Amino acid sequence: MKKPEVSIAIPTYNRAHMLPRALESALSQTYKDIEVVVCDDGSTDGTQALLANYRDDRLRVISQPRNVGMFENMNTCLGSARGAYYLMLSDDDFLELICVEALLKPWRKYEGLSMVYGQWWYHGPNGRALQVSAGTEVEGGFSYISAYWQGKRPTILHGVLFRTEDIRRVGGIQPGYAQDTMLTLRMAYEGHVAYVRKAVTNYCLQPGSNTHRVDLFTSIRDMDSLLEMCVSVGRAKGIPRAALCELKRRVYRNLSKSAAAGIVSLVGRGSPRTLALREAYRLRKYLGHNLGLSILAVCLVACIPRGLINILRRARKRLSYLSTERPCRFQD
Repeated sequence: MKKPEVSIAIPTYNRAHMLPRALESALSQTYKDIEVVVCDDGSTDGTQALLANYRDDRLRVISQPRNVGMFENMNTCLGSARGAYYLMLSDDDFLELICVEALLKPWRKYEGLSMVYGQWWYHGPNGRALQVSAGTEVEGGFSYISAYWQGKRPTILHGVLFRTEDIRRVGGIQPGYAQDTMLTLRMAYEGHVAYVRKAVTNYCLQPGSNTHRVDLFTSIRDMDSLLEMCVSVGRAKGIPRAALCELKRRVYRNLSKSAAAGIVSLVGRGSPRTLALREAYRLRKYLGHNLGLSILAVCLVACIPRGLINILRRARKRLSYLSTERPCRFQD
């Protein structure tokens, strides 16, 4: 059989109620030279019966004989892909119909690319927000990485098109909470990064998802792991030491702000002060990069009434909102 140009992979587990939207968005792409690979990780909720109802030659279903876990299932998708290009879609999200068509265009136009990404819709409790990058049409990998850490390159994994063999060569999907970001940042080092100024996909935040459950310490520690990967690979790729040191310094300053705001928020949201102070101790490595702010945060946690803390939190959010250039638009 002729190999498709693009593989859209959908790893899934017990999401029969959500999978049809994701699957139909993949099969309905305006660009038709695709295959859709669904890897079912031993679902027990009727997923197999659901998939059996689809009659499309471009759909391939791989059934794990037992539940092997998210990362092994993701890499089964990758290992089974036959297309030259690869896009991985979460089973609870969905693509815009022009996604593949739009993301393929830069690959036809430029050489030396490692990835192409586009805009995406974030669907949250307050409606949806269009996540828009400040990136140029094409930029170097380290330029993208540096700007990502400044919040200027919002990227979602199923809004990115890679070469299949490139992902395999760097080791596929690695375990960890932020495996999607780990992959995009790692792949950015492999060449130039292109940006498509169109919304290509939709991310739907689900109540009770892993994103909701991750605690403050784990979240910041995982960001630290991402940073260490960026620095380590950057050294291997010959990025100047001064540029890597500046990246690390800037990110640690931001992590210290996140840690300070996070421990104050714990008290504001009703957690015991002792818990917030324990978190401050666990986060001391990061808080130490901004001692003035850290001391203020600990004093607020230890001494200030919870009601006043929440007033200060709301004021801070309001000031941050007014002073920040936000690369997104909100819609009902």
